[in-house]
Amino acid sequence: NFFEFNHRNRLVLDYQFRAQHEEKGEEFTEGQGNKITDPLEFHRNVFRSNYILGSDGSKGRFEFGIGYQDKTYQNYRDGLPGKPDSKTKYNDFRAPSAHLEFYLRATPRTYWLIGTKQTLTDYQTDNPNVPSKDNHSGFYYTGAQWEVTGKTQGIARLGYQIKDFDSHQRETFEGFSWDIGLEWQPQEHTLLTLKTTQAAVSPDQDGDYNLQTRYTLALKQDWNSYLTTRLEALYQQDDYTGVTRNEDRYALSAGVDYQIKRWVLLKADWRYQDKNSNLQGYSFDQNVWSISARFSL
Repeated sequence: NFFEFNHRNRLVLDYQFRAQHEEKGEEFTEGQGNKITDPLEFHRNVFRSNYILGSDGSKGRFEFGIGYQDKTYQNYRDGLPGKPDSKTKYNDFRAPSAHLEFYLRATPRTYWLIGTKQTLTDYQTDNPNVPSKDNHSGFYYTGAQWEVTGKTQGIARLGYQIKDFDSHQRETFEGFSWDIGLEWQPQEHTLLTLKTTQAAVSPDQDGDYNLQTRYTLALKQDWNSYLTTRLEALYQQDDYTGVTRNEDRYALSAGVDYQIKRWVLLKADWRYQDKNSNLQGYSFDQNVWSISARFSL
């Protein structure tokens, strides 16, 4: 939801509740997908806010806000079949966050930016067999936001990330991270998006952290006011610390969105992915078809 109090003060709020299940062999069941007979179910809350202080085209502006997300598993909380120590409750977490950015106009179409994002991740149940995964992540960056023409725009954030764990038995990450996105709109109803990110993220199973690098190319076509098609290609690298594990992932996806009412969106999707790992039992390829509905206020 977007609220405009006046031309200098605007607020963006977004909240989502999701009741989902994990794909077999992904996230909690990496390397042990054959241990489950029923899908792993979880609930997730996601909240984002962004306050914009400064008008469009002004010499400078501030953007700041808070966020929150959590994840709570609904089954296998006391262990997978034959693996009583693999309890999903060990991966329940809460993660509040905050961000602050300052934009300074460098040219009529370019803003220089500087900012930070802080995230505190707290796992709700300690696993007595491994060091605590609770951690604080700070990303300190600079970059630019630009609009080359009315059809091309982008934003780049490049900086230094520190991911520090409460347990001294886990290795701290300190290094280069980025978040870069570019949009090209050759026609009014066609949008091409290129995005790349690199960050140290918390792994679901193995190691201390996962230095994850992603490259995504997406095409969105609005055929009319209620019908949209989507295509996307992904390449992802995962480099784990604290365990000898390296992976590459290739994915292709396609989807159709049908807006039957203002507040009801129907979606049909197909996704293929090929994951290659140096660990036995972690590699796979799969096709996933899905139908879903999204409701909004």
